[in-house]
Amino acid sequence: LPVLAWGKKQGGVVGFSHSGWGLNVETAELPNYVIPPFNGIGANEYIVDVVHGVVDFISTVDTPYVWELNIWYHTLNCGFRTRVSGETDFPCIYGERVGLGRVYCKLDGKLDFDRFCEELKNGRSYVGDGRSHLVDFKVGSVAVGEGGSELKLARAGKVRVSARVAAMLDERPNPDLKGRPYSQKPYWHIERARLGETRKVPVEVVVNGEAVLRKEIVADGKLQDFSAEVELKESSWVALRILPSCHTNPVFVIIDGNPVRASARSAQWCLESVDQCWSQKKGRIRKSELEEAAKAYDEARRVYRAGAMSLPSRQGCEDEVPAGCRSAAKRIRREAREGLAAFWQHPVQPSLQRLFRVPLHEGSGRSLRAFKKPAQSVAEKLGSAGRGGRAQD
Repeated sequence: LPVLAWGKKQGGVVGFSHSGWGLNVETAELPNYVIPPFNGIGANEYIVDVVHGVVDFISTVDTPYVWELNIWYHTLNCGFRTRVSGETDFPCIYGERVGLGRVYCKLDGKLDFDRFCEELKNGRSYVGDGRSHLVDFKVGSVAVGEGGSELKLARAGKVRVSARVAAMLDERPNPDLKGRPYSQKPYWHIERARLGETRKVPVEVVVNGEAVLRKEIVADGKLQDFSAEVELKESSWVALRILPSCHTNPVFVIIDGNPVRASARSAQWCLESVDQCWSQKKGRIRKSELEEAAKAYDEARRVYRAGAMSLPSRQGCEDEVPAGCRSAAKRIRREAREGLAAFWQHPVQPSLQRLFRVPLHEGSGRSLRAFKKPAQSVAEKLGSAGRGGRAQD
């Protein structure tokens, strides 16, 4: 944290290298909710530093993709806007040549290193192994990295995702890479994206960490237009990927002025990860800096804890609601989607909060007076469910 803050103070573009080391997990699922060991030299303390606003990017492509992308996805789900960059880490990780891990930044006019760094910071870019490309990625009218990568919508609905895409595979599969674990080199390679024995690869639209749409393209090296519509029900981040070969930075779609707060489960993962990271790092921090480090970690815990308590969870919510209240909970969820914003003083309140698709916390920017009548209606429904609770506006 002090080093990143020192770099930012000088106007630098700062971030983490060889991100995956210390974030290793066995699963290939993405996103996943396994807590890594946080015992390496990668983007371990990113989980803390991102809360303090000192991280512009984390690197990708030079370590296993799940280890790199999982922590990034979870923090994006919590509303942070870190970008990704490409990295080779020559000659420490890859000794073959510079440029195995790449970032392609779009610049207007003359090539200039300072402007390149600025566009890297803006996320006007995509990363990859150089064997596939996602060019001119847009969501609606907003191009990635332009205007803060932010598309503002008045209401939920469909958005169009577009790009020019290309990939290059040999006509026949490479037997040396077929079936090789993703934790073995090469970590990112277009061959790993090949569909069976074909010459096709999947282009996926990612919304809040989940692949919501997939189209197959022939990997013959030719640029082709990609276009698809996806429906967004809440403020979200949207990206495009050919995994594990290429990944864009995200466009942030803001609906009705609400920030991206996609998943309580991601916030809980981040909270537990802060604790795990502290258990590994505290013994390596000099005594003179330990108190400040502890404060920095505590602030990260506070932020993630607030998110875990108030954000919608992705799955498992229905089972957490007591059986006697499940039918009422479903009705409440429908009303919540229409704008209900009130705290319930009720035994099932924490579980119900995780069913909602609007933030239920102070400072949400919504007028609670407007929801007095719906809140009273909810109180009646909870009472009829046999729990005897009441709503408070």
